Amino acid sequence: MIIEIKKREFSAKIDSFGAQLISFSDGETEYIWQREKPYWQKCAPILFPVVGRSFEGIIEVDGDSYSMPIHGFASGKEFSVVKQSENEVLMLLEDDDKTLKCYPFKFNLFVNFTIDNEGIKTEIKVVNTDDKEIFFGIGGHPGICSPLFNGDEFEDYHLEFDKDYVLKAITCDENAVILPESEYEINLTDKKLPLKRELFIPDAIIIEDAPFKSLKFLNGENKGIEFDFSNFKSFAIWTEALPAKAPFICFEPWNSMGKRKGETASIKDKFGILNLESGKEFVCSYSINPIK
Repeated sequence: MIIEIKKREFSAKIDSFGAQLISFSDGETEYIWQREKPYWQKCAPILFPVVGRSFEGIIEVDGDSYSMPIHGFASGKEFSVVKQSENEVLMLLEDDDKTLKCYPFKFNLFVNFTIDNEGIKTEIKVVNTDDKEIFFGIGGHPGICSPLFNGDEFEDYHLEFDKDYVLKAITCDENAVILPESEYEINLTDKKLPLKRELFIPDAIIIEDAPFKSLKFLNGENKGIEFDFSNFKSFAIWTEALPAKAPFICFEPWNSMGKRKGETASIKDKFGILNLESGKEFVCSYSINPIK
């Protein structure tokens, strides 16, 4: 089911299958990647209960093994609509017999989309409905059209931060194993990082402990978006680099991440994994705010 919300010039479409934002527009510009072949075939999946790939495709809980797809199962499940208004929709995924076969915890996963005067906010809430502690990763993966505006090229854009950080990033090998020892520094000039395809070879830019909570994605005329996030530890930036030259860029706030060199399949031991006591909840969010 496709649900539409709007406010002022902004409008959005959300697919209840996966609670995925599939469109966000100001009437002139489409900001969300539209799944054009032969490139990435998703728009903005919700990553739960793991982020990235699990060790050998499984997680281990209390000595038992469970098959787990890349980025978890939430993006492949139908969410119910809890409430809806003109500019907001709240969706819910609950555990069921199928989820318990690959993730032996009971939960409620709420995803709330709200359009305000600035843009669109995605808020994610995990509630532990089990009688024991649960462990999980959570993340966002929105794809932004790049270029955004007619006449632009990918390399016309830059990222702008709130200060001149020296960002410490890592990457992964050809088998998508994250390599902690691959750490390198990204130096900003005047708070900016010019975008080049080569930055994404062999894969995403992964920042384990993000010192920032927002960044801007701008062209030479300083038009684009501001991306804000709250209550996430890590941050990744990704596109299909070369030779694909994909026309999108993903901004990915994460808690936990994919398989890392030296890790086992134990979900409790995954980098950045979250734990939640029975009856407790965890909330995180991110926003896409156009700049023109």
